[in-house]
Amino acid sequence: MDNLSSVDRLEVEIFHRINQERAKHGLGPVQLESRLSGAARRHSSEMNTLRYFDHVSPVAQNRKFTDRIRNAGIRTFSAAGENLALTGNTRDLARTFVRMWMESPGHRKNVLTRSYRYTGVGVTFGSNNRVYATQLFTGHLRGARTLKPTSPVL
Repeated sequence: MDNLSSVDRLEVEIFHRINQERAKHGLGPVQLESRLSGAARRHSSEMNTLRYFDHVSPVAQNRKFTDRIRNAGIRTFSAAGENLALTGNTRDLARTFVRMWMESPGHRKNVLTRSYRYTGVGVTFGSNNRVYATQLFTGHLRGARTLKPTSPVL
């Protein structure tokens, strides 16, 4: 992970923490998928730039998270979900984001959905000490481009 930026490291740590949560509940891991990660990063960046925080984008072509997945070049997938979080720049951001998702029933359901096989994580550091995180999930998808991140020290 020596070539990774601090944002990349944070995204990988979130990914690993999500899989730890899934393992605690007897679920298999999700795989990190590059196009989902790109779509997640773009949504976090867009929310920061346009100063909103919502699953629904004000940008017409990105309105729904399924639009954002398709815009990333993923045309065929069996199921999908999205988690968002916004917090201040705290000391342990990965732990904070995953804890927030696990404490929210809808977000927790996404993390623990058995049929999800792939995920992408995108984080953006914004103004006023704000940090945006987006996580996308899909079930089966055609032509997955999985990444093999090394395990960070958690």
